[in-house]
Amino acid sequence: MKKQFGNLFYIVPVEKVVSVSGNSVVIKDEEEMDLILAENDIELNEVLTKAGANDYFKQSSSAVTKSVSESIIKKYRKSKVVIQLKTTEGDLYTLGNTEVPVRVEVNRSVRVDKWNITCNSDRSAFN
Repeated sequence: MKKQFGNLFYIVPVEKVVSVSGNSVVIKDEEEMDLILAENDIELNEVLTKAGANDYFKQSSSAVTKSVSESIIKKYRKSKVVIQLKTTEGDLYTLGNTEVPVRVEVNRSVRVDKWNITCNSDRSAFN
């Protein structure tokens, strides 16, 4: 069955990450991941890119949220991050790592913010 994601994700700047192993993220002491709530469930798109021995999955998503604080906007407007998506079963799926982080761009409008998320991964989100 294809993995389905809920309407929330955890996010942290890559420079605050110590390590990523599978879906486990270790962040620096006294740091926390920010919790972002989307208006709808998050849909992750994935395309396999053939590159010989270095095949990878290009993963992308966009999430619309109610306007977040100005400090969150400044922190993540155009940044490299690690993201954990929560599945509808309650498990976490991690996007990005310290070597190949997720690129996020946040576009602000009057009442909502749109988060554009892209990354490359050596593993499929749906296996």
